[in-house]
Amino acid sequence: MGGAHAPVMLEEIVEIFATVPQGTILDATLGGAGHAVAILRRHERLRVMGVDRDPTAVANALVLRDTLEPAEAQRFSVHHARFDHLEAVMEQAGIEQLSGALFDLGVSSPQLDIAERGFSYRNDGPLDMRMDTTATLSADDVVNRYDEHALADVLRRHADERFAPRIARAIVAARPVRGTAHLAEIVTA
Repeated sequence: MGGAHAPVMLEEIVEIFATVPQGTILDATLGGAGHAVAILRRHERLRVMGVDRDPTAVANALVLRDTLEPAEAQRFSVHHARFDHLEAVMEQAGIEQLSGALFDLGVSSPQLDIAERGFSYRNDGPLDMRMDTTATLSADDVVNRYDEHALADVLRRHADERFAPRIARAIVAARPVRGTAHLAEIVTA
């Protein structure tokens, strides 16, 4: 993801963790690791276990961890995983319980800003949209290979889209769909 990213509500988040008991907190959507680093710097009694499914975010967090003071870096573990695999990550890290958790859900602005990630239609990019770029299934697979019924089901279940059947029909009729700008044109037509 690269570049500086300003975490949302940084001071408010750090302040909330002032009352959390000593122990390990989970940053379940690590992203740029800004919240994690600020918590480590302000609350010496806390450890942070950072989890993210985006390998770029994990790599950036590991680089950032290397810039911390040694005492801070020792209290910061970084894991490439989905937060729904938390139990396995905690077992692997030897953590029995958490003192607190932070979930900053959604797509991060660095993911939206990089057209090649395929999350934005503002700048045309490939139909990727994978939070975890090591996953094999991409938006291109879904958009260009799913039948109309399966595509409508995905739109209804994952996007709560009330016009899912109409959109799925339009996508299937316009195939092959090449890029996020093309998909946006189809959906808004």
